[in-house]
Amino acid sequence: MLIYIIDDDPDWQGFYRNLFGCPSTSILNSREKSPAGGIFLQALQSCERTDSLKVRLFSDGVSAMSAIDDQLPDAILLDMLLIGPAGTSLLAELQSYPDTAKIPIALISGVDIKDDLSGYGVSKVFNKATFKPEELLQWISKLAP
Repeated sequence: MLIYIIDDDPDWQGFYRNLFGCPSTSILNSREKSPAGGIFLQALQSCERTDSLKVRLFSDGVSAMSAIDDQLPDAILLDMLLIGPAGTSLLAELQSYPDTAKIPIALISGVDIKDDLSGYGVSKVFNKATFKPEELLQWISKLAP
């Protein structure tokens, strides 16, 4: 199972690295120009937690979409408040293609999300203020074949 995690917060990226056993030294950093013309730091990391679970971390939606074009993930954990294009833009983009519209998505955010986003493929919403790691692991295990 391949999980893409898209979150631009360095503290949360560190949390995900710890949760999934990713060594922090495997982060690849490069400066990339965004389509909007701004410069931002892109962090991409891959790790394998088990033989059956692989995780890739992204700091922005643009690099995540590029990776999705190369390899479809089995699920996505998306922070709604990203620098650059917001999570809602990525949700809309994913729903515009038949192959990506089928990807299960969980949202994570520091704000309460009360809207029904199931039409965007969102099956779970996590609040960063009350988040428990085992909830994410349970969501992932329910998706496993």
